[in-house]
This record gives sequence, C-alpha cells and structure tokens, in this order.
Amino acid sequence: MENIKNITFAVLEEMTPDKIFKGIELWKAVHEKSSKIMYPATVLHYARDWRDLPDNPYDLVNIDRQKSTYIKRLKV
Repeated sequence: MENIKNITFAVLEEMTPDKIFKGIELWKAVHEKSSKIMYPATVLHYARDWRDLPDNPYDLVNIDRQKSTYIKRLKV
C-alpha cells in the first residue's frame, strides 16, 4: 500500500486546475484511497511539500484561512 505522502501527491495531481477545495475535502480524498488514520494537518503539510516541488507547474493558494479553503492554479 502506498504511503500517505504519495497518495496526497496523486490526489493533487488528479485535481483539475482552478479547483477550489477545503482542507477537509483533501483529507477525505486521501483517506478514501489509503484507509489509514491521519490528521488533516498531515495531509495539508504534504500538500505544501507537493506545491514546493521544483518541477511542479501548480500552486496551492489559501483563499480563506479561517475556512481552510484553497485553490489549485498555475504558477505565475
């Protein structure tokens, strides 16, 4: 079985550009694929790791900090 980090990366890769999502929705998608117990903060940490990959053309922008809402968009 894949580890949580790889699953998080895969979920983000599959996500369409300009997709608005909440952190808990990302956590649910990762949980459904892994069936493992993890904190939502762990998945968001891995999402930031994915965002910072040097060959990644996408950015994750936090558009509402209080509601943990993000958008996946092309880096400028």
